[in-house]
Amino acid sequence: MSSLSPAYTRIRYHVGTHQHVMTFGVLPDGVPTPGNDPNVLAKDSSVVVWSTAVATLANLIKAFFPSTAQLDIAEFWYKPTPDAANVFIFAVPIGIAGTSGGSSVLAGEGVLTFRTAHTGGLKMYFLETADANDIRIPSPFTGAAQVIALANYLTSTSGWLVGRNNDYPLVGLNYTTKENDVLRDKYKLT
Repeated sequence: MSSLSPAYTRIRYHVGTHQHVMTFGVLPDGVPTPGNDPNVLAKDSSVVVWSTAVATLANLIKAFFPSTAQLDIAEFWYKPTPDAANVFIFAVPIGIAGTSGGSSVLAGEGVLTFRTAHTGGLKMYFLETADANDIRIPSPFTGAAQVIALANYLTSTSGWLVGRNNDYPLVGLNYTTKENDVLRDKYKLT
């Protein structure tokens, strides 16, 4: 249930000097070939070129981050079965800076959660966003333009990210922020 099989995307980004990685499950169209830009399946079963899908996603994600953040690169990995080795397929540079007007919250964590058809759901983690800690915005995300835009895209028929159960997100549940315990310890915050 928690495997990233059959494929996943990693988006590497940094906020100031801190490096972070987002990881999302995806469904490839067929067996991807190393060195070639793969295709992924959208919720409506249409085929989307992965690098094009990443560009659309990055343009939505950038609104969560301050201008000191940059989405650096996206990687596509293939893992045909849960026990198989990870196979690197393709990477594409992103090079997009954050567009939120605020400053990053050191050790802050934002989580956007979605319900899928089966247990497991989809969670998107954003580290060191410009959102203050201790925010809870339930669906329908009133007043949170960046959350609304991303949730609408991911739950639309053109959404291409899947939860760890390989199900597409059906509905956004909430967006919450808090201090990330691992980052707090890593940065030696009191």
